[in-house]
Amino acid sequence: MFRFKSVVPSLRYFTTGKSVVFDIDGVLIHGAKAIPQAKKSLQLLDSNKIPFILLTNGGGYRESDRTKYLSQLIDYPFKSDHLVQSHTPMKTLNYNNVLVVGGQNDKSRYAALDYGFKNVVMPIDIVNANRHIAPHAMYKESDFQQYSKPWDGKPIDAIMVFNDPRDMGADLQIILDLLNSEGGEIGTRRSTKSSKPSIPIFFSNNDFEWSNEFPLPRFGQGVFRLVVETVYKEINGYDLERTLYGKPFKIQYDYIKDLIGGKVYMIGDNPNSDIEGANLVGWESCLLRTGVYRGEQLEPNKTPTMGIFDNVLGAVESIIDHKI
Repeated sequence: MFRFKSVVPSLRYFTTGKSVVFDIDGVLIHGAKAIPQAKKSLQLLDSNKIPFILLTNGGGYRESDRTKYLSQLIDYPFKSDHLVQSHTPMKTLNYNNVLVVGGQNDKSRYAALDYGFKNVVMPIDIVNANRHIAPHAMYKESDFQQYSKPWDGKPIDAIMVFNDPRDMGADLQIILDLLNSEGGEIGTRRSTKSSKPSIPIFFSNNDFEWSNEFPLPRFGQGVFRLVVETVYKEINGYDLERTLYGKPFKIQYDYIKDLIGGKVYMIGDNPNSDIEGANLVGWESCLLRTGVYRGEQLEPNKTPTMGIFDNVLGAVESIIDHKI
């Protein structure tokens, strides 16, 4: 049973009318490019006094850094409180020594520190302490110098996968070592086999695919989860017990339920996360053709209640016109 700490959101949206929840990749941006209709859509919501939140399965950054980047990309003044990333609800967890995995360089470390975790370890710290732990790691000496921190060797209490691994081999090795260790101590192996790992693991994003500038969707963090689970079962003979955050899981929506009010509309590009999750909690849902969705037949629980739109502006205009 994992422990929670109390976190009070710094901004609450209360409205007697409508609220909008946006996905980001494939809705407002494509990789490092803004979708042309993004800025106008946001301005249209502002002019109609309709509040919004960005609910993304992306992550690996501090919320303040991510919103600053998005503000520059879209030319719109986002605030940190606009954004809930896949790992944002993990700030409610209460552990002392955590291993944070994924993301660019060491940016995930600082997101975890912002959440209040006192001792944040990353795989690069462990590899730098003993290069034999992951003999085929892809880190350069300059990476160790820039991004690693001294590791005290204390047992790890929990693993938190914040984003897609950049060195999957090293991350996989260290994660599996810890899941099968004695009490989270690197270099040990427990004597029993079980579905319950030695320490808990939390995955922030279960998306199998995501959209960028490439014409076909790319593998996401959900693929890495499958790899971890497959290797764990090979070692133990049992399915891995783990906790999944992000869309479409209820835990993600429970976190933001006090941030928004009124009738809620979700705008997304992924039927398997955006639309399924919105439908699950009783929101209205809009599916876009600007991202993961490629016109395939949709299951009933992944069919948008408001329809399918060519871009985000069409969805926003439909929401504004929708009678409640």
